[in-house]
This record gives sequence, C-alpha cells and structure tokens, in this order.
Amino acid sequence: MGGVSSTRGDRAGVRKEIGFASQNRQNMMSAAKPNLILINCDDLDRMAAEQMRFTDFYMAASCCSPSRAAMMTGCYPRRIGLEAGYDVGALRPGETIGLSPDEITVADLLKQQGYATKIIGKWHCGDQPPFLPTRHGFDSYYGIPYSNDVGMDATPT
Repeated sequence: MGGVSSTRGDRAGVRKEIGFASQNRQNMMSAAKPNLILINCDDLDRMAAEQMRFTDFYMAASCCSPSRAAMMTGCYPRRIGLEAGYDVGALRPGETIGLSPDEITVADLLKQQGYATKIIGKWHCGDQPPFLPTRHGFDSYYGIPYSNDVGMDATPT
C-alpha cells in the first residue's frame, strides 16, 4: 500500500477521493509502530513536492466499488463478489450487496496491532449497515457511502 500522486488527468471520470489515517493507540511517537496515512485521490502535486512521489499505481479495477474493495482487502474484486455492482460496475445507493462483513480489511489488521483507524471520504463499498466502514475495522468514518453523482436507482432496504 502507498500514497499515490499522478500528473495524469482523471481517467474515465473515476475520482479517487478516499483516505484513511491510522495512529498508534499506545504511543503516537513510537518508532516500532509508525503513524500510517493512505491517501487515494487525484492532484496531490503539492504533497508530492513536499514528500515522496509515486507516479505509477495499479488497481485491480477501473471503477469505484471494485477498486476500493480490492484496496481494502488485497483481493481481486471477483474473489470478494464486487466485480460489478448494479449495471455499471459501481454500487448504487440502496443496493443489497457490498463488501462482506466476513472479509478482512487492512483496517481490521491494523486494529489487531493496536492502531486506531479512521476513514475520510467516499467509501463506495456498500451503503447498507452491514457494509459500512465501521463494520470493517474502522473506528470512525466521515464521508459519504457512495458517489454523489449517482441517482437512487436501487430500492433502499
């Protein structure tokens, strides 16, 4: 896992607007357990200029839901049942599928090591209660569960 910065434009309208930060619960300054921040978004040129820059990054899918699920679990989207949502590849509001609560996420693993976890931004791995970030190892969540540019095509449960 790592941060991403690219000078390339936004491909196919896919915006990567998720970030999560983790901190050591016992000692934020511990060299044994450093603070971790993963930022997945476009236009990180200033951050890249001030720190480290990664110019190539490969994701398991080209759209929101499957790529986020893959990033959170380390699994191919097809393996976890999120290779396609609704009819466009991304989950829509109210769908009855999402990232299974049985999947192990990077947040679950970090919590096992004593980290506090938070996710900020677009989740897009399901908006029904069993699929929300706080059911996947995140202590807290500030953001939206799906893209703000999709309609309510599915019937909420």
